[in-house]
Amino acid sequence: MKDLSSWNVVEGHFVFEHELEGKRVFHVNHGAEMKPLVIAVAVGANDKKFWTSIPLGSHKEAAEIGKFTAEHIRAKRR
Repeated sequence: MKDLSSWNVVEGHFVFEHELEGKRVFHVNHGAEMKPLVIAVAVGANDKKFWTSIPLGSHKEAAEIGKFTAEHIRAKRR
């Protein structure tokens, strides 16, 4: 696993960006209130991208945090 950046605070969550087998994944630490979550962008059958959790099961949280993470990444590029 390659560490791409140290960490960022996104919507009150600590988000660590990593590269795993050539793909970007994000480790989200919520603090003491929730278990950590790993999220990534996936491509559905209709070629539409969406945020998902690894392992599967926390799609709602992945979609919410993923949206803010994407906005944060785009803002850093500017």
